[in-house]
Amino acid sequence: MQKILSHIFSFNGRLSRGQYILHNVIILLLFFHLLCLIKIFNSDFHSSSAILITVSLILLISDTSAIIRRFHDLGSTGIQIFFFVVPILNLYYGILLNFREGESENEYGLDSIVSMQKGESPSLKKYALIAVTLVLIIVFYYTFFNEQLN
Repeated sequence: MQKILSHIFSFNGRLSRGQYILHNVIILLLFFHLLCLIKIFNSDFHSSSAILITVSLILLISDTSAIIRRFHDLGSTGIQIFFFVVPILNLYYGILLNFREGESENEYGLDSIVSMQKGESPSLKKYALIAVTLVLIIVFYYTFFNEQLN
């Protein structure tokens, strides 16, 4: 678990398209999971704002590391993340990160898919396991909410 957490918050290395998209899905699921927990245990969202802000900042750091590692996969520096604050450029770079194929080898290392085939850390499988677990938790919450509302 510590390896997964250190990988999620790492700004070094590369992240393939699939890993990047899966990372974003996990971030969305975690945030939805948090909202469900707040709704279950406390119906007043205003009193939970400190929790929401703290978790949002943690998820923002994780997402920033994923964007920078995705830029590394494309052979660019992570400094390009600042283009996300420019209105038209953020759309361009968002599309670029999601659809452009990464380089096979560059100054940031081997392609993460090639690394996985050579026996290095299979982080995509770990991400998939986490995503499936979170989806099952959300299905549980959805079922719980339906029973509570009826």
